[in-house]
Amino acid sequence: MFPMISGKAELVRALEVVDECKSELASAKIPFNAEMQIGAMIEIPSAAICSESLAPEVDFFSIGTNDLIQYAIAVDRVNERIAHLYEPSHPAVLRLIKMVADAARQHQIWFGICGEMAGEIELTPLLLGLGVDELSVSPALVPRVKSAIRNVSRKECEKLVEEALLLDSPAAILERSLELARERYGELLASRHYSSSVASDSGSISGFSPSSPFCADIAHVLDLIPDFLAHINGRLCCVAIAMQSLGRASSSMIFFCCSSFSAAMIMRA
Repeated sequence: MFPMISGKAELVRALEVVDECKSELASAKIPFNAEMQIGAMIEIPSAAICSESLAPEVDFFSIGTNDLIQYAIAVDRVNERIAHLYEPSHPAVLRLIKMVADAARQHQIWFGICGEMAGEIELTPLLLGLGVDELSVSPALVPRVKSAIRNVSRKECEKLVEEALLLDSPAAILERSLELARERYGELLASRHYSSSVASDSGSISGFSPSSPFCADIAHVLDLIPDFLAHINGRLCCVAIAMQSLGRASSSMIFFCCSSFSAAMIMRA
């Protein structure tokens, strides 16, 4: 998966480098998966806008919402002075994601969403309504996001998106999404901060107990981690080499990015 793609020319060049790597491996008779899926991260607005031309070149899209949002609305989310302006429910963000979703569907490839937005259950109905195939969230958030998904239908989420696209303010869009979320999984919203509770002096985590409805999924999550990491690890070399050739990032940056990504869990919506 190629990060920070801004347009088709970069993607084509990156794919050429991957083909060169495959040829070298084949010549050296080194086994590799010739049919591995190759994707592009959509985290720059220009990539979202021209996603129609990118889709035929790859097997999937992964929308990196953290960067996409801050680049789209010019807000540095780590700057405390303007952090309040960082709004995932901004109409422009919603439309950019929809552009990517439409391009993916038209060219019959799947698309996923990663970043903090993927783990915000207040926005889960919106993401499902946009047709997301996978959500990538940290292991700690998997149980509650899965629970949110189980309590809504695709049809009502699609209707929500139709209504949200007619709204012109982030607050109005968020409130509309929250209405459906409260109706379908109000208790989950009320307990959404359980995972960030501070450990008490006795070593227990405040607000979290074995009787929690999320505990049943945790063991399953832990079982999935080794296989997922092994799956991702096989792609790191080609990604680093390809992105170095574009001059967009150093190999250390790429490996850091991929390692961070592989620490998240991919979840079918």
